[in-house]
Amino acid sequence: MKDYLSKKIFLLVFLIITSCNLKRDVTKSPTIDNVNIASVIEKFNKKKFTENWISIKTKIKLSSKENNLSISANIKIRQDSLIWASITAPIIGEVSRVMISQDSLYYINRANSSWMIQPIIVLNDLLKTDVSYSIIQQIITTAFELPKKDYISSIIGSKILIANKNDSNYYIINAENNYVEEINISLNKTKSLKVRYSGLQMFNEKKYPKNLSVTTPEDSFYLDIKYSNIVSSKKEKTIFNIPKSYNESK
Repeated sequence: MKDYLSKKIFLLVFLIITSCNLKRDVTKSPTIDNVNIASVIEKFNKKKFTENWISIKTKIKLSSKENNLSISANIKIRQDSLIWASITAPIIGEVSRVMISQDSLYYINRANSSWMIQPIIVLNDLLKTDVSYSIIQQIITTAFELPKKDYISSIIGSKILIANKNDSNYYIINAENNYVEEINISLNKTKSLKVRYSGLQMFNEKKYPKNLSVTTPEDSFYLDIKYSNIVSSKKEKTIFNIPKSYNESK
C-alpha cells in the first residue's frame, strides 16, 4: 500500500513539474512507448565532457536582491580542472575576469581596480547557496551523471522523470532527443538548485541547449544564460594577470 501511494505521489509531482516548466512549446509532444529506462540512462551518461577544452560564448542575465545585470561572457573550461571567464558589458568592455579551480576562486574587478583570491567556499556566501566546482561545470556543460540504480522513473509523453531515491535530485529527460530539460540538484537536506534548459542546437556534432536558467533556494539568485557559440580544442590560453596598480579586496 505504501509503495502504491509513493508511486502516485511521484506521478503527481511529475505532472506539476512538467506543467510548470518555463518556455514550454504549446504543440503536443509525441509519446514514447515501451522505453527502456536503463538504456536511456546508459545512452545519456555516454555524453560525457571528453574534450580537453571547451569554449562557450554567452549572453547572461543575472538577478538578485541587490543587482540586475545584462552582460556577455567568454567562458573556457578545462575538464575537472579550470573554469575561466572574461565578462564584458555593452560599450564598457571587460568589467571582470574570473577563474575557478577545484579549490579556489580568482577574481579581477576592472571597475574598481581590485582583485581577490579566496577558497571556493566563498561562492556560498556570494550566491547564498552551497556550490562546488563540479556543480558549476556540470550545469554549464550539461554533463550530468544520471543514477544507474536506486532511482524511481515515470514517463509522460516524450518526457522521462528520473529521481534519485537517496536524495532529492531529479532529472527530466527528453527521450526523443536524449537531452536534459530540467534538473533539481540537492545541495543539502533543505536546499536545492533548480536548473532548466530550453531549445536545442548543434555544435561540433553535439547537442547543447540554447538557454539555461538557474534558480537558487528562496529565489535569492536567478541566472539566465544564452549560448551563442561552442567550440572544443586541445589547448586554450587563459590569461589571468593582476595589474600591479590593483588593490587586494578584503
